[in-house]
Amino acid sequence: MNVLKNADELLNDVDDIIKKYENQYDNIKSSIKDGSIIVYGEKTYDGKVDGIPANLKYYHTDFVAKDEEFLSDALLNHIAEMIQLEHGVKLDGKEYLMVLTDEEADELASHWQDYPDLKGIYLSSNVLLTTKQEHLFKNVETYIIPDYYFDFELEEAGESW
Repeated sequence: MNVLKNADELLNDVDDIIKKYENQYDNIKSSIKDGSIIVYGEKTYDGKVDGIPANLKYYHTDFVAKDEEFLSDALLNHIAEMIQLEHGVKLDGKEYLMVLTDEEADELASHWQDYPDLKGIYLSSNVLLTTKQEHLFKNVETYIIPDYYFDFELEEAGESW
């Protein structure tokens, strides 16, 4: 009962808060939730609003059956996520690239001028660079993709020992 006696005073306080901030917001609302009076303002923006500069990325996972005919090839389809998680980079095709075959290394070398901002190349251990490619890539960090990403799975399936 004591709370109801103060209701007029509380409503006056809410009205005072709304009047105080009405010029700063496009719309001011109030609500009662869990025994509390909540007063909040809303602003409307016509343009694009920058998001939070956070370090959050969503990765989609997939199931690879152990009896897959070419298990190592199927697992290689998910190696990009493993590299990005371990090294904290984004394989975007501009600053960081992944090269899984000799043909991809040849293609990269033939279009080298198209990658002026390249910082790093992640190479499969199966890729053998030519002397020309090594010379071309010398000013860019080169990382060998480790075999340990899927060692357990490959060993279990008999593709590695």
